[in-house]
Amino acid sequence: MSASSSPQRILIVDDHPDNTESLSLVFSCDDRVVEIVTSGQAAVARALMWQPHLIVLDLGLPDVPGEAVVTALRAAGSPSYIVAYSGYHRREADARAAGCDAFVLKPNVVMLLDRGGRRPEGNGMTDDGCPFDEELLVIRDRVLGTLLRSRLQIERSYEQVAAARRLPALAARRRRMTRATIAHPHLRLVPSHGRGV
Repeated sequence: MSASSSPQRILIVDDHPDNTESLSLVFSCDDRVVEIVTSGQAAVARALMWQPHLIVLDLGLPDVPGEAVVTALRAAGSPSYIVAYSGYHRREADARAAGCDAFVLKPNVVMLLDRGGRRPEGNGMTDDGCPFDEELLVIRDRVLGTLLRSRLQIERSYEQVAAARRLPALAARRRRMTRATIAHPHLRLVPSHGRGV
């Protein structure tokens, strides 16, 4: 995006506070304005008035289905690039039929950044001919790197916990074997009643 162009407008439509907060953090930066709405009716009203470049739309809204929001926006001629963001993969066909440009299964933020970066009025073209926002793809790569580092740290932590849990288990097993050896008449290592083993 050139310095002279207006800030990109991103509308996040989701009724879950954790989702809206995390998505707002991911998409916010110097040249983007992010707004949040929590219902389908508010989404239609705000999108038609504000004309965002990108709409990230949860399909499971409290008042109307997300597909109805998309249908209303497309019927009103909204040019926004709309990415359906849902926890239910079975809703993809309906979302695309309603007019969504892309579908991303929650909680795949990396894929959301990838699909959100492929929007109209971008500053480049992808290999499949879709316009894209290069900065969103850079953010996607940073998030992906962070997720990979986090996964490695989690795996190391699991390994450390497993090793810590194995040590007492091994010690307990050794104690049980020692007790069993001492208690078993054929495996005694010390003389019993004056006779050797």
